[in-house]
Amino acid sequence: RSGRTPRRGPVADLVRHDRAHGTRYVATLSAWLRAQGDLARAATTLEVHPNTVRYRLRRMNEVTALRLDDPDQRLAMLIALAVR
Repeated sequence: RSGRTPRRGPVADLVRHDRAHGTRYVATLSAWLRAQGDLARAATTLEVHPNTVRYRLRRMNEVTALRLDDPDQRLAMLIALAVR
């Protein structure tokens, strides 16, 4: 509401990529994080196959540095997604 959204970082990078290329990386990252890494649950939320989620996560890692194995980074991304 304050108009302050992160302009740097993985989420901002993915937002820009989605806008430029018509991808759904932000939605995929959000679903994966909210599903706590459960590919099947994230896929159900997105109405895609779990392999699609896997593929998108790999592609996202090429666009920006996703440190999905770091709990602090996952929390930071969840917060960035929430304020978006």
